Amino acid sequence: MSETKFTQGPWYADQRGQVRDSHRNLIADIPAGEAVATLHLIAAAPDLFDAIILALPYVEDAQKDPAYKAGAVASVVKQLRAAISKASGETK
Repeated sequence: MSETKFTQGPWYADQRGQVRDSHRNLIADIPAGEAVATLHLIAAAPDLFDAIILALPYVEDAQKDPAYKAGAVASVVKQLRAAISKASGETK
């Protein structure tokens, strides 16, 4: 995986519908009327990305565990890798 090129977190949602980084730089401005959940999802993106990066090796190791249904963990690994690639700009 390539090095991330996005503005590092943490990001914060403010009362004006804006997402800002820890230096108060504007990341996103959500138009009035859009779902507040969108604002919070954008603000959580760097934390979610970091969590996926941390979890991936453990999920990959679980592929070898016979306690899990064959193929089920491989499917999750594929989804995690796809999310990382999308967030890194490697795929759209």
